[in-house]
Parts: sequence; C-alpha cells; structure tokens
Amino acid sequence: IMLTKVDKSEIFSSLYLATGIISSITILLIIISSFVIAYFFKSSQSKIIQELYIKEKELWQKEERFKVSIDSIGEGVIICDIEGNIEYLNSRAEELTGWNNREARGRALSEVYYIRNEETGQIETNILEKVFKQGIVKELANHTILISKSGQELAVMDTGAPIFGQDGKAIGVVITFQDETEKRKQQRLIKENEARLNRAEKIAKLGNWELDIQTNIPVWSLQTYRIHEIDPSVKPDIEGAINFYAPEARPIITEAINRCIQEGKPWDLELPFITAKGKHIWVRAIGEAEFHDGKCIRLFGTFQDITERKLAEQELILLKEKAESNVKLKTAFLGNISHEIRTPMIGIIGFSKVLSEGNLSKSERKEYAEEIKKSSDRLLSLLNDIIQVSKLETGQINIENSEFNLNNLIEELYSNYLDKASNKKLEFIFSIDLRDEESEIISDEQKIEQIFSVLLDNSLKFTDHGSIKFGYIARETEFEFFVKDSGIGISEEFLPNIFDFFAQENIALNRSYEGAGIGLSIAKGLIELLGGRIWVETQKGIGSTFYFTLPRIQVNG
Repeated sequence: IMLTKVDKSEIFSSLYLATGIISSITILLIIISSFVIAYFFKSSQSKIIQELYIKEKELWQKEERFKVSIDSIGEGVIICDIEGNIEYLNSRAEELTGWNNREARGRALSEVYYIRNEETGQIETNILEKVFKQGIVKELANHTILISKSGQELAVMDTGAPIFGQDGKAIGVVITFQDETEKRKQQRLIKENEARLNRAEKIAKLGNWELDIQTNIPVWSLQTYRIHEIDPSVKPDIEGAINFYAPEARPIITEAINRCIQEGKPWDLELPFITAKGKHIWVRAIGEAEFHDGKCIRLFGTFQDITERKLAEQELILLKEKAESNVKLKTAFLGNISHEIRTPMIGIIGFSKVLSEGNLSKSERKEYAEEIKKSSDRLLSLLNDIIQVSKLETGQINIENSEFNLNNLIEELYSNYLDKASNKKLEFIFSIDLRDEESEIISDEQKIEQIFSVLLDNSLKFTDHGSIKFGYIARETEFEFFVKDSGIGISEEFLPNIFDFFAQENIALNRSYEGAGIGLSIAKGLIELLGGRIWVETQKGIGSTFYFTLPRIQVNG
C-alpha cells in the first residue's frame, strides 16, 4: 500500500476556489434575476399605471360629459344621498338657489332647496319622504316657490325622482327644477284676460264657439253654455246644437251652416231658441268657415242672447201701433166731441130761438125749457168729463176720504137710476153683502159714486132689454163691486183697449148712442187712485159685467 501525503492548504484552496465560483455564479444569477424581476415589475407597473390613467381619463371624460349634459338642459339639478345630504348641484341649480356646489355639498337638501307652497305659504320639509313613497313626483310643494340663499323668491316647476343602486335599493334622490316666474306671470295674465273676457261675455250675453269639421267636436265658451243652460262638461255635436233652436228655426240654421261649409258664405241670423231648461229666448247666431286646400276644416263664430232687445223691439212695435191707434182715437174723439158739443148746442140754440118768438102755450114753453136744460146738462157733463181727463193725466185729482155708509150709497144710486131703467122697461136690482151697521167704511164716497155712475150710465145706454144688477161683495181685505147687464156686450178684439182714453168699439155706434168714449178711462183712473183695480167679463150679444175692487177699511176696524 502506497500512501500519499495530502496538503491541506491545497485542498482548501481548491474548495475556496470552487465555493467562490459557485458564489459568483449564484450572485450573478441573483443579480440577473433581480434585473429580470425588476424589469418585469416595472413593465407591469407601467402597464397598470397606464391602464389606470386610461380608466381615470375615461371616467373624467364621462364626468365632464355628464356635467356638460346636466348643465346644458337649462334646469337646476340637485343630487343628494339617501340621508338627504347634498352631493351635487349643477350650474343652473347654483344660479337659482344661490349656493355653489362646493359649499352646498354635505348640507341638508331642505337647507339648500328651501321651498314653500305658493297658495298656502306652507314650507315643504318632507321632500325625500314624498319621493321615496310615491316615486317620481311633480310639483313637490304644489305651485312651488323656491327661496334662494339671498331670500329671493322664484316660482319653479320641480320634479323629484329616486336613484337606485345595482341591487335595486334607493341610494339617493335627484331634484330637477326650472324657473317659471315669467311663465306663471303669463299664465296669470291669460287667466285675467280670460276672466275679463268671461265677464264681458256675461254682461253682453255674448258667447263664442268653434267646431272641428273632421272630428265634429265643438268648443264653447262659458257664456255659450250659460245661454244654452247646460253643464260645461257636456259636448254636444252639431246636430245636438241645432236641436236647441225652435222647430221653425232649425231648417234656417241648417241651411246656413251647410251653405257656409260648401260655399264659405258666413251667416248672421236672429232666431227663436229653446234652452235645455225649456226657456224660450231669442239668439243672434253668427258663423264663418275656415278653409284649407279648398276644403272647410273649421267653423267658428259668436252666439248672443238678444231676448231683451227682441222684447224691446216688440214693445216698440206695440207702442208704435198704440201711438198710431191713439192718433186715430184722438181724431175720432175730436170728431165725436164736436158732435157731442154741437148736438146739445143746436138744441139749446134752437129751443131758445123758439122760446124767444112767443105765441107758445105754457105747456110748450115748459117742454122747450126742459129740452134746453137737458141739452145744457149733457153739455156740462161732457165738459166735466174732459176736465176730469185732464186732471187725471196731470195728477191733479186729490183723494178725500171720509166715513160713510156704503149701503146708503148703493140705495141712493138705485133711487137715482130706477126711473131711467123703468123707462126702458129694464129690471133694475141692487145687491149688498153687509148689514147696515156693518157697512160704515172709510173711503172717498164722491169718487165711488162717480165710478158707479159711469158704469150704470154705460149699462143703461147699451141695454135695451133684460136687466141691470149692481152692488158689492165684502171680501176679507177688499170690497168687490160689480155692475152686470144683459146689453150688447163687447167684442173680444176690443177688450185690451177698453179702458184707454178715447177708446170706442165702434165709432158709428156713437151716432145712435151718445158719449165721447172717456167714461171708462176716467173710472179706471179713479179706481187706481183709490188703490183698486178694474176688469170686465163680457160676451158679445149676451151682456157684460164690470168688476172693480177697493181696499176694505171699516170704521169699527
């Protein structure tokens, strides 16, 4: 066995060398790895940063687009969280509220968006509750008034809506609002103008209307509804509107409408009309057509209640006719008066001449003297009647009330007229309704006697056979007097004029029946002065009954 001696230093030297090489390689590998790792990390970080930058830029662009979009809509926009704290105000909201976005953030919605009800003045404090409960809400305070930071009040139209997260839960609220100050001012002006127009239409009784030919849907003003006396909720078609006219007027208005639609010819008609409540009136209907491409597309016009004017026109016509009749009556009256004056004057002059000649017996002189007296009495009566008419027309007659016995007056009249009735072989009767002790009354005895005299004279004049009865019935508050005869009666056509001055049914009659035609008008005037009224019931050829009333005022109360 051969043994070799090994040198330790040589062995360690080799080990050190190997270790150094390995260490160097390891360090080199570590350095290389570090560089590689650092490179890859830096590269990855740069990519991440770049991606984050891109995302941030996109987000910023979206935010800018959102902000520009929100600012460009012209309405104020406020966004708040679920607690009602402000998160965002757009520029228009800043302008209207007086708060900028920075100072408003985090503040309560009710502090920044401070609103009240325009009508009640009540401050609105439960905006969030309304929105979360109802969803989208228009007019949060009903006619909302916004009070800005500076205290300025603005009329606004606002809307509130909830904001929902991905899980469907509400995460906030968005409020949009716009300034309506000018709009509401215009609305108030429109309402005021409409109110003025409505008042003017009501005063003038003038409405307006229009009709869409294609839809047959009418639009009426309130006054048009008032004239028709129907509820404004009713929308009658053209056929229904035509049916309001009186039957005789419907063909006229129908023809006018058709001609207007076909030829464009407007209409202006005054027609009888029956309202929904059955009231008969007169209306003035005016209409025109609007054409497009040669085709009628719309009718429009006015509608006026002219009943008062029509009645006034009719009254004027009646007054004109009455005035013309009065002229004829006065002409006839003057002719009749001349006859009534001339006849007794001829008698007076003639018999006076005969008396002056002498050679007359005593009986003849007495007879002629009685004729002169009779003619003088007739002439005096006529003159008294004419004076009485003049006094009635000028209000110069006075009432002189006194206590007297009504039964005695009736009996006195009976005695005065009995001979006249007997001479014509007429049955003459009087009727009283009270015992003598009950018939003490207060009134103008002379005028009552005069009224009875007129009526009894007429009955005697126009009754040739039969009877005459007169008297009274005592009612609770008045006396009803009457004079009934079986004379010639009065025609129905003459009755409306029977109490007019100078009225006579047949002028020719007065050549057989003397009289000036003023007795009944005098009686009527006196009765009305005494607080009563007069009327007649008559039948031609059968007879007449004249009634008149006077207040019942008795001495014993």
